[in-house]
Amino acid sequence: MRSAFLTLLALCIAGCSADDDGAVAISVIGPKARIVDPNRIGLDSPASVLASALMQGLVTHDASGQIEPALAERWIVTDDGLSFIFRIRRTRWADGKPVTAQAVAASLKASLGPRSRNPLRPLLSNVEDIVAMTDHVVEIRVRVPQPDLLYLLAQPEMAVIARGQGSGPYRIHRTNSNSIVLRTALPDKESEATTSGELLRKSERHVRGERVGLAVARFAAGDVSLVLGGTFDDLPIAQAARLPANQLRRDPVTGLFGLVLSRNNPALANVEVRRALAMAIDRPEILDRADIANWRGMAALLPVPMEGVPVPTLPEWVAFSQDERLGRARAAIAAQMGGEDRELVVRIALPDGPGGRLLFAQVAEDWR
Repeated sequence: MRSAFLTLLALCIAGCSADDDGAVAISVIGPKARIVDPNRIGLDSPASVLASALMQGLVTHDASGQIEPALAERWIVTDDGLSFIFRIRRTRWADGKPVTAQAVAASLKASLGPRSRNPLRPLLSNVEDIVAMTDHVVEIRVRVPQPDLLYLLAQPEMAVIARGQGSGPYRIHRTNSNSIVLRTALPDKESEATTSGELLRKSERHVRGERVGLAVARFAAGDVSLVLGGTFDDLPIAQAARLPANQLRRDPVTGLFGLVLSRNNPALANVEVRRALAMAIDRPEILDRADIANWRGMAALLPVPMEGVPVPTLPEWVAFSQDERLGRARAAIAAQMGGEDRELVVRIALPDGPGGRLLFAQVAEDWR
């Protein structure tokens, strides 16, 4: 499960190899790289990387996962939390026309409009209006305070687009059969004709989408400089390559694993049964086997306290040892099912990759 608010691990393998001419080759785990409109088609990993490069939003994430300026050079939030006011920096669209607040407002409205298929639209239903106050100032008004608004606006799905194009920081240089070549957008009054050819080549990013095994193999052989877009499902393949520890990196964003009920199951309609199943999962063991630094077990829906959101109440069983949890879970299931000889059948759907299969085996073992 992945959404803007609940984001899984992203696999990032960084190296220092590059093409002979200085261009940087990047593999993104997923299908063939393509450029799509996020208001019409969901972004897979390669499309998400290209959207971030070609179609920046108002804000973005820095290397540590914090919000930083993008198309907006600065912003303020009113004291009542009902208005976000952004100052749009002076820049241009890919066709050379200047970016205006009116175009930015129109793009954001289209992302949240009734015809939009943008996956973030339901999470932004609190937005009341988007107004261009001047040629370079945009205001987003919300009905009630929304502390996570900036984090949602930083997602690639909220890229600002006009006439099917973005404002950088990269531009499309050419499209090859298996990759898309990007070049850094040049400042005003500069052109490729007046810029050093060597500098232009060094600014190139060759982006391709491909299978995780092939991407990791290319990186291990030094054919690509960066691999992006992995999830926990791909993690065992990256770990099997036995790369140096500092070359396997986790996206610095807050995430949460969870299970969603997808079918009617009379047993799972019982809150005591659901509590017992949650109690039985050995979170520390799952984390130990995953061997990922800074992952930690959580027992509440919200992964960390958020500004303006009350601290979630933890279930009482968090204070018990794993053996105590199993004993209480076993007793609760027996009581709800009418005896220990009654069988409870639970089916789980997880990604069909090595990470998903390992996680399935661990959860099944705990529940068994």
